[in-house]
Amino acid sequence: MNFLLVAATVFELQLPIICGPSENMLEGLRTEYQEQIVFMSPSENEIGEDLTHSFWMNPQTQTWSFVVTNKQKETSCVIASGDKFQLFQPQGTQT
Repeated sequence: MNFLLVAATVFELQLPIICGPSENMLEGLRTEYQEQIVFMSPSENEIGEDLTHSFWMNPQTQTWSFVVTNKQKETSCVIASGDKFQLFQPQGTQT
């Protein structure tokens, strides 16, 4: 997927990203926060390595984590996380 970006509006931010061995990182989400994976989508990075983007959440405690995993490097990074969320139903779907 390519995005058309206006050069004047593009900039880089330093974000608090936490990375580690996938087995440890994902087990930590399961045990420390009792989060479950609810969304997953595959992609590739610029050098052809397989990535998996996933969204984890715990509906009871309202914690959530967005994770990117590099399969070849067996590394996962928590890109963002928080402790409050609101779920929305996509338009055109029925509950």
